Formats: sequence, structure tokens, C-alpha cells
Amino acid sequence: MTVVHLDSADPVELHTSRFLLRTLGPEDVTDRYLKWLEDPEITQYLEVRHQVHDDEEVLAYVRAHDNRHRFLFGVFANSGVRHIGNYSLVTEPEHLRGTLGVMIGDRDMWGTGVIQETRAAILKFCFDTLGLEKVNGGCYANNAPAVYNYRRQGWAVDGIRKQHAIYDGKRTDLVHFAMFHEDWRAADGLDGHMTGREILASAFELSLEEVPEDASLEKFPTWDSLRHVRVLMELEAVLGRPLDTEESISVVDVESVELLLQTTSVRE
Repeated sequence: MTVVHLDSADPVELHTSRFLLRTLGPEDVTDRYLKWLEDPEITQYLEVRHQVHDDEEVLAYVRAHDNRHRFLFGVFANSGVRHIGNYSLVTEPEHLRGTLGVMIGDRDMWGTGVIQETRAAILKFCFDTLGLEKVNGGCYANNAPAVYNYRRQGWAVDGIRKQHAIYDGKRTDLVHFAMFHEDWRAADGLDGHMTGREILASAFELSLEEVPEDASLEKFPTWDSLRHVRVLMELEAVLGRPLDTEESISVVDVESVELLLQTTSVRE
């Protein structure tokens, strides 16, 4: 596959049913944008929380994105007027890969499915326009909404860096996710909801084909006590909340995992 090199002078625009995504320029460094970077709730899972931001520093960051190998997409609602967040995409053409990060700064847009919709447009741009074969992402393991969004969209766990970061005074893992071009094409048009077997496959680090349809604690040797903890953690990440004691005890097979997924409302 040949990677496409865009003209650095040309801005990029992408459209979804509800949002406009366009590459940012210096004129987009507004008080609204700067306030996001100083809001501890917005940046609680981002490394930018460790920095002090001023106009010049943010302007330099925006200018560092050349629209060839580095793209800074602003997400705009209300027909392109209201700036609600950003994506940073850094590509490595020699390896046909890129790394994608996101910040949704407008709290009113949290829980509205904005990431699923807008990240899909950027992935399409990565694979269909830039010719990339792999896109990387990642988040802290305790960032349940982010883990859920990655898993729902079909990203694969690409590695876990144990105790890699400090959050709220405690060490936490960093989970690496990956989307491959062939997986994106295979998943195109699916609703993105995970099944019980997919939960187990992720927890056991197996392919879906390796997880029997009747897998259970009793019948499936891979499902040992350590991996059972992973199943519970995976469920909590997808559901976006802790399991209560009764729910935890009920998880014994594929059917019980499916039941939890079906009977619990998940807020995107």
C-alpha cells in the first residue's frame, strides 16, 4: 500500500452526520480552548494536566501540526460553529502507522456518542486517504469510559504497560489499543456492541474463534481464577461502572456475561 503525502498548505475537513472535523490554525487558539487545558476534570486522564499552558505554548503546539504527517483536528458542532474538542493524529509513513489521541473539552457533549462518531471519520481518513495500515491509541486502565469506547469500536488490546502512570496518588496500568486496516474493513457497518464471547476473548487475550460458545468456569480450562478477575474488569470497563457483589457472583459462563450486557444500560 502506498501512503499519501498531503500538501502541507491544505487544511483537511471531514464530515459526519452531526459534526465537522477540520484541522486547526492559530486563530482557533481561543479562551475556550485554553480553559479546557486548565480544567482538572477535563484533563484528569491526560498528560497535559502536568503542564501549565499559555497562549504561546498552545500556539506552538498547533503550528507543529503540518497537515502532512501531523494533524490537529478540531471537532465542531452546531453546523461547524461550536468547538467541542480535538484529535491529534501523528503519522509515521515509513511504518504505515499513526497514533491518535482525543480530548472532548465541552462537558455537555460527554455521553452523547461523539467519540464513536467522530473517531470513525478519522479512522476512515487514516486508512482510505493516508493509506495507513495501523492506528494506535491508549488510555489509563482506570479510565472506564475510554476503555469502553475503544472496545465498542472494535479496537484490539495491543499491550499493557503495568503500573506505568500515577493517577490520584496511585499507580495504574496504561492500556495500548490498535485498529488495523483489515479489522476496520471487516467491522464496517457493525453496531459496535460487544458480545459475551468478545468480552471473554479480550480478557483471555484469545481470538474469538478460540472461545467456545458454551465457555464457562467449569468447562473452559483457560478460565482460571486470575483470568476470571480479568473478565470482571473487562465487564466493568464496558459497562462503565463497578459490578456489585451479586453481579460478580453471577458471572460463570458466556450466557451470564451476555445477560449482564443486555440488562444493563450503558451510557456512551
